[in-house]
Amino acid sequence: MEQQTHRADVIFKLYSKDVIEKSKEMGDAFGVPREEFVKGANSLGALFKAEGFTSEQASKLATGFSTLAINASRLTGIPLPEVMEKIMKGAAGSGKGLKDLGVYMNDDVVKAEAFKLGLVKLGGELTESAKIQARLSVISKGLSDANGQAGATANTVMGRWEAFTGRIANLAET
Repeated sequence: MEQQTHRADVIFKLYSKDVIEKSKEMGDAFGVPREEFVKGANSLGALFKAEGFTSEQASKLATGFSTLAINASRLTGIPLPEVMEKIMKGAAGSGKGLKDLGVYMNDDVVKAEAFKLGLVKLGGELTESAKIQARLSVISKGLSDANGQAGATANTVMGRWEAFTGRIANLAET
């Protein structure tokens, strides 16, 4: 966890505390392994920063999509690290793995979303930043049914098991 915390400090600067706090919140509430949360947020944050987002914007986007990944993981049964990787690859332009999460995304879908969001005029060229914003919107909308699943599944046998194993992982870090 120490390495991931340092990486968060480098990527998010002053806003790394927000990422760490959110990891603690999700760990306490749902037994999400904090290191997995921070590692995924760091990977997303690095992508966002590389595309010109500020540290604050990257922090908000990364924690939001990491939380969405937790919910999607609980809905689909796909392990959290895999869901995080699929979202990150999707944000970078590969929609292939998103199909496993119920999200369909290709260039035409991204262009249409960019147009809807006002990021490009009809027939205009998309900047890389606009593509990422459109992709994130497609992913967010596609995973909207997953919102709240960590809480909804918390009292199921599987939810309790995931919380238990996550809390054990969190204890091992301390």
